[in-house]
Amino acid sequence: MLQPFLENCFTHAFQQVEPPWSIQINISSSPSDDGTWVISIKDNGIGFSQAALEQIQRITEHLHSGQTLELLEITKRGLGSVGVENTLTRCRMFWEDRVQFNVSNLPEGAEIRMIIRNRGETI
Repeated sequence: MLQPFLENCFTHAFQQVEPPWSIQINISSSPSDDGTWVISIKDNGIGFSQAALEQIQRITEHLHSGQTLELLEITKRGLGSVGVENTLTRCRMFWEDRVQFNVSNLPEGAEIRMIIRNRGETI
């Protein structure tokens, strides 16, 4: 699940940024110990372009509304620009309405955050 996000750091985020590069992966449970997990991936790259950020946000809104994207249609586009979309779709299919995504630019870099609730709990 993490591989496409990490690969994107090197393929996109670090292309115009001089080293040292940084990728932070944080996986934690909810402070209330209700079985909720938060997965955060941050980098110190260039962040998402406005067009890419808007596209990913449209995808996450689509997934949060309970719809999944056709994986066959995603993969027909060929290599490039499908890793994040494919991964988010697969996570939604696996965790259903118990997963929520948040993608944002930071002052330096970008962050992808997934919140996964324990079985029986919905977001």
